[in-house]
Amino acid sequence: MKTIPNIPYLGALSSVVIASGHRQFGAKSYWVRLYTQAKNICYSPIFLAYILLLRIHGCLCHYLEAMPKDLSPVIQQLIRWRKNNDLSQSEAVRILEDAGLPVKLGTLQHWEIGRARPHPLSAAALAKFLEQQPYLKSSPSPDNKGATPKSLPHVVQQLVRWRASNQLSQSEAVRILANAGLPISVRTLQSWEIGRRSPQAVTAAALTRYLEQHPNIKATNPRE
Repeated sequence: MKTIPNIPYLGALSSVVIASGHRQFGAKSYWVRLYTQAKNICYSPIFLAYILLLRIHGCLCHYLEAMPKDLSPVIQQLIRWRKNNDLSQSEAVRILEDAGLPVKLGTLQHWEIGRARPHPLSAAALAKFLEQQPYLKSSPSPDNKGATPKSLPHVVQQLVRWRASNQLSQSEAVRILANAGLPISVRTLQSWEIGRRSPQAVTAAALTRYLEQHPNIKATNPRE
């Protein structure tokens, strides 16, 4: 009786067994021999080495895909801009959206790992924004307390100095102003202090009056 050779590939084994097994053996003998051949293949060194190579190839492809590629100059500038302003990727996305540069968080992440590149038009707009806004935080530094950007309106400069003299964060300042009947959001205050927006005339007049009447918050409204 003709025997079926031990072929180290399951596809070739199946074709040979299916072609000749039904003619020469019964159904039970066919399945027994098929199981035996499959078992021999699974435990053969060639098959195990083949599986190992597949695993190595898959891990290598995943590693190479995840490796950062050469970043474009504008993305390198974007990363430095985030670090200089101590911004997370989510905060950077929000600021870019406010500036008219809608970017998704996933897109920004792909840019910074080199998996994707911005469109030329987006890259040009982003580069222009980064050049115009190298530093977003307008809070006075320890070496230059009370200093404010000259381009800000007078009331906003007064507001920045008021926060610095009372050692208030932007959130604390917003809360105090809201209690005084001047409801503004933290984002609005941030936009004022970086020169992106200016308060309306009515708001500016009310804010000026309040700052002049309450120059020292600690004396009238101490922190708990």
